[in-house]
Amino acid sequence: TLYGTDRNEVPDIREEYINNLFQPVLIYKSPAENWGLSLKGYWDFIDYDGDPVETIQQQYGFSDWDEYGGRASIWFKFYEETQLFIGSDFWDREYDNTLIAFYADESGYSLNGGITHKFGEGKDLTAKVIYDYRAYDNVRDGADEDYSSIGGSIQYTNQASGLTRWEVEAFSRFENSERVSSSFYRDTGVRTLFYTLFSERIEASFDLNYSLLDYENAGADWQDKYLKAGVKIGYKVAEWLSVRGQYIYSKRTSDREFGEFENNLVSIYLQFRHNLFY
Repeated sequence: TLYGTDRNEVPDIREEYINNLFQPVLIYKSPAENWGLSLKGYWDFIDYDGDPVETIQQQYGFSDWDEYGGRASIWFKFYEETQLFIGSDFWDREYDNTLIAFYADESGYSLNGGITHKFGEGKDLTAKVIYDYRAYDNVRDGADEDYSSIGGSIQYTNQASGLTRWEVEAFSRFENSERVSSSFYRDTGVRTLFYTLFSERIEASFDLNYSLLDYENAGADWQDKYLKAGVKIGYKVAEWLSVRGQYIYSKRTSDREFGEFENNLVSIYLQFRHNLFY
């Protein structure tokens, strides 16, 4: 992902970091195409150039961490237009900073299942339910050592043609907090994306996300409101080269001091493509 685009809980106030997202995946689909299996393992880490920043009330700025985990999922075609799926994730996260790690090192697993149904050409609806469990190695006074939660999402996709796609999703899911040690929050909101190909060379997408972040296990509970909107435009210079630009606006209001920010992010990047095998 581009710098600063997918981390909605914290503003990017640190100048540089390295993020590894290496994920080997094994996928199998039956010859009759009525079921399939996916296995994934990963080692994810974030390595910042500077030291973590301590603020107030045991809230910390960014900290280096490593996470190891895996994912397994299987799907079955129930009817010609209906597909069932189930899956499981597990992970173990360790922070490099000793002070932060004491309250933030954790492990967990999740179970998920759902159904996808196609409504004619290019239209489908997916409903998903997620059970999530996390346990912390150590916790602050008054905080829970572990917690479990139920979340889910509903997504509608309309692939109107090979040129246009529209997605809309409503969701409610739990995430680890990067602001408070051994804390987490429920992210409840809506997301929409519109993509279109104007010609063989020009493409564009528009996306909008609005969330309520309800914090738990962090002393006095509080709620943040988060808005992100963006536009991306790409131009295919040649078969092997594309140039793309994007603008993303994000804003968060918060019940807690030092929790608010407003970002304007502009990025320009090149994409090179070359097929090594044919």
